[in-house]
Amino acid sequence: MRETGWGILLPVLSLLVLGTLGVYSATRGVEALRHTLPQHILFICLGLGVMVSVSLIPPKVLYSLACPLYLASLISLIALLALGTPVRGAVRWFSLGSFHVQPSEPAKFSLILALSRFLEDRRTDLRKVRWIIPPVSMAGLFSLLVLLEPDLGTALSIAFLPVAMLWWAGMLPVHLFLLMSPVINGLCVLIWVLTGNALPWGAFVVVLTVVLLLYRPRFFHLILWTALHIGIATAVPSLWERLYDYQRRRIIAFLNPGSDPMGAGYQVLQSKVAIGSGGFWGKGFMKGTQTGLAFVPARHTDFISAVVGEELGLFGMSLVLALFGMLIWRSMNLAGSVRSRFLSFCIVGAASLWAFQATVNIGMALGIMPVTGLPLPFLSYGGSSMLTHMALVGLVLNAGLHRYEY
Repeated sequence: MRETGWGILLPVLSLLVLGTLGVYSATRGVEALRHTLPQHILFICLGLGVMVSVSLIPPKVLYSLACPLYLASLISLIALLALGTPVRGAVRWFSLGSFHVQPSEPAKFSLILALSRFLEDRRTDLRKVRWIIPPVSMAGLFSLLVLLEPDLGTALSIAFLPVAMLWWAGMLPVHLFLLMSPVINGLCVLIWVLTGNALPWGAFVVVLTVVLLLYRPRFFHLILWTALHIGIATAVPSLWERLYDYQRRRIIAFLNPGSDPMGAGYQVLQSKVAIGSGGFWGKGFMKGTQTGLAFVPARHTDFISAVVGEELGLFGMSLVLALFGMLIWRSMNLAGSVRSRFLSFCIVGAASLWAFQATVNIGMALGIMPVTGLPLPFLSYGGSSMLTHMALVGLVLNAGLHRYEY
């Protein structure tokens, strides 16, 4: 256990140190952000306490808490839409004095527990639709409520969880493709709407048709699936018109940042300039000009990667990726060795969430992913995110402590 524990803790603690240095560098000398670093350190200390607490909870207690925690998160997400504090047109937080609580973050933790409890049942037969609908619906409900806030990035990270966990449960790749095909269909139609290029959607239709011909689903399922995809293809243009202006600008800026260099594309362009100017070794700690002079917005939260890239260069970015790779690799190795299916699925849920958020956040800073507002785990400033990810670390450590228990 000692080797496993340090294999998880070492990359996490290293990422926390890098994040603290990045937050300090990004906020130094800015009067409005003078409380950011002390609060970030406070969140880390609280997170370490949460990590230790979760790691010591008996697995049977975690199992019994899965459903109550899921229900509590569901109630909090519904209540948020009615009672939350609006900030720039979005309702994502409950205000508690000078602190803000984001219910969608702990919802990730409760969803992982709930999905793990459902999928650990050995009677689960993922060849049958009735076993696939519950986990997809559980995540879909959370994702829909978060999307209504609106928070596209968090909604996507929540929607990704059942895909990774169903794969670990033994779901066939063809079934996973069919499960994700509605999302792929919607994205291809959106590209068609924005660019006038129907080729991606046409290619998707061909691939989907070939898969269905090879898979040969029941006639009822075929009709249902066809109707679903036709409905999505016709609904996306209407949904595009219903998006908030800032969401549409972000998507357009992702496809072409130069179309609005002083507006929606500003963050991405400045982030790319900052990271590119860092070269291989970077400009040095606290010597960044793009991030230090506040040319990059949200540099201590969503764009903390730009600070690392400018000041520590390609070496620093590679180090961050290597630490995440080590954390995820160690976690997945542990998931394959624990005897408890429940704990195994908990680990996969945590590892897949870290992989998804790190990929999207760093890709966002490099301009190869849309700006979705997802924080970088362990590095970005934010109390709700920090406490949630540290709780997930505790969950993985808990599995290591009880790896030989069923």
